[in-house]
Amino acid sequence: MKLIEGGAAEEARQALKNIGHILEAADFGVVNEVYKEFFTKDFPARSTYQVGKLPANANVEIEVIAAVGNVKTVLSKM
Repeated sequence: MKLIEGGAAEEARQALKNIGHILEAADFGVVNEVYKEFFTKDFPARSTYQVGKLPANANVEIEVIAAVGNVKTVLSKM
């Protein structure tokens, strides 16, 4: 429960490592398999939140931001 030394870059690096550990321990493999039924490429970004309890004792809540019409995917090189 303390920040890693080294400034913003090291904090970001550690935060992403921590997220990786959380994802490995969670049921994301199961959810990923369901996503593959609907998405074959250009997989959507996802967000996750820890909540105390979902309505109706649900296990999953999915947040959606959708675009309709003529949508073009553009990949940027960083």
